[in-house]
Amino acid sequence: MIDFVDGTIPSPNRFLTNAEGVLTTAVNPDFQLWNTRDQALLTLINSTLSPSVLSMVVGHNSAQEVWKTLEHRFTSTSRANVLNLKIELHNLKKGTESVSLYLQKVKNTRDKLVAVGILIDNEELLHIILKGLPREYSPFCSAIRTRNEPVSFEEIMVLLQTEEQSISDVSDSVKRQRAETTIHIEVEEEAGSITTLSINTLRISINLSPFTQGSSPLQQKSDGSRPQCQICGKPGHQALDCYHRMDFAYQGRHPPAKLAAMASTSNGAQGGDTWLTDTGATDHLTANMNNLQVQTPYKGTDQVAVGNGQSIPINNIGHGFTFGESPLQGFE
Repeated sequence: MIDFVDGTIPSPNRFLTNAEGVLTTAVNPDFQLWNTRDQALLTLINSTLSPSVLSMVVGHNSAQEVWKTLEHRFTSTSRANVLNLKIELHNLKKGTESVSLYLQKVKNTRDKLVAVGILIDNEELLHIILKGLPREYSPFCSAIRTRNEPVSFEEIMVLLQTEEQSISDVSDSVKRQRAETTIHIEVEEEAGSITTLSINTLRISINLSPFTQGSSPLQQKSDGSRPQCQICGKPGHQALDCYHRMDFAYQGRHPPAKLAAMASTSNGAQGGDTWLTDTGATDHLTANMNNLQVQTPYKGTDQVAVGNGQSIPINNIGHGFTFGESPLQGFE
């Protein structure tokens, strides 16, 4: 077959000639045989070319024309051509491409150098491949460099594809963990219940007792922003630190529809029948059930909010009577 591409067997005349040497319309059988073999060889050569190289021989109709074009393109041994190919090979980077595409580019450039007589051994090719990998492949590169056995191009391709899949799996796992980040905030109380708040992708579990519901841990944002005072409504401090806390004349916010007066200074710590009234109050509080002549267990969910932001549960409601005064409606 090499005789067809190097011109040893030239193409015969397509048509036969008569005795006078004049061409006739009869097709030359020798040309038909030569053309059949030449087209078979042309098909064989084209099937071995990559898409980029195949585009260089478009329009050529014989194996000899294709061979000469390829020979002229790839046998140029000029110093500039060799230097450009070496620079291209050493500057190849994987980037965001797949391992398969990256290694294919390395192989194509190496093959171009081999075609002009420049051989690249496996050790140098391995160094070029590892140098073009991104930072997440650093552990893999360290492991390959410490190996004593030589690594072929086919072996490094399989190892890199396996490492690529492993890095992809780890990246997907990290993304899922970030999306499911869980923050646990626990407030220990004697009798508490678990309340779960969902904020975007954060799941916050808070252990609350009846006395802590509605308090500052719920009112503060989970993102670490400054707290807001329950007395003056200004941010940056809490009710215990507010300078209006002991100022009974201060009206930071409009009072609620119902006002309450405390009947004792501590919850069950002191006894007595003395009522401490508050002008304008519609309801009164007492920690002693004996202060209520009429008692009814309270089954609702309302609570009483006090100055420090805490909420006190209502256990009983009823009526109490004082001498010389109208009945008081109160609850305990």
